[in-house]
Amino acid sequence: MLLSDKLQNIEDAIEAKLEEYDFSYEVRNIVFGERERINNVTPPTIWVFFDESNIETVSGFAEQWTMPIVVAATYKSRNIKESRQRAEELASEASHAVMSGQQKLNGAVRLVKRTRFLPGTTRIQDQETIYGAGFGLELTFRWCLTKEG
Repeated sequence: MLLSDKLQNIEDAIEAKLEEYDFSYEVRNIVFGERERINNVTPPTIWVFFDESNIETVSGFAEQWTMPIVVAATYKSRNIKESRQRAEELASEASHAVMSGQQKLNGAVRLVKRTRFLPGTTRIQDQETIYGAGFGLELTFRWCLTKEG
């Protein structure tokens, strides 16, 4: 499997988990990386960011990857406390959705675990507070270089 295919399988599996999850509050958008500028996206939004991976050679061309990701949520309200609580709850639910199931991300990874909580930040827009919070997760998977054709 090509590396680009493996990474796309992981992203697709995360997106599927988030789309099927029954969130406590309506989620208007699910965004991966920085595809959208924050001003173009209306909260509540779930954001998924991939970070630099650690790679350990297992044998030959086989590698064990540890890929950190951040699953975050934004919520917008005139009430700062409500924005914070709902963003934190959505981020918690989103990280739980990614971790759930017996087959981790439909078999795309071997292990998914939460590693940290990212307390939120606030921003004022049109007299409303946008609050964001998230969780760091760690995905562990094996990948082996193979050529097609």
